[in-house]
Amino acid sequence: MKKEKILYSIVGISILIFAIGSLLSQYVEYQQFRLSQEKAIRDCIEKDISTDATGFVAANIAHKCKDNFSR
Repeated sequence: MKKEKILYSIVGISILIFAIGSLLSQYVEYQQFRLSQEKAIRDCIEKDISTDATGFVAANIAHKCKDNFSR
């Protein structure tokens, strides 16, 4: 009986560790994706701002670039 409880505890802890690891992995993957999207948008904006540097046009470019890089 006592060995079964220990075994169940070990299995439960293993599952918990696996679940936490999976969540952390997904979080890191999401952060990397978000940063790559931000960089792509920033590069798109900087490329177009160099030709026309008005604030209004830059805002429109940012919106256009964000649409191009959204999921």
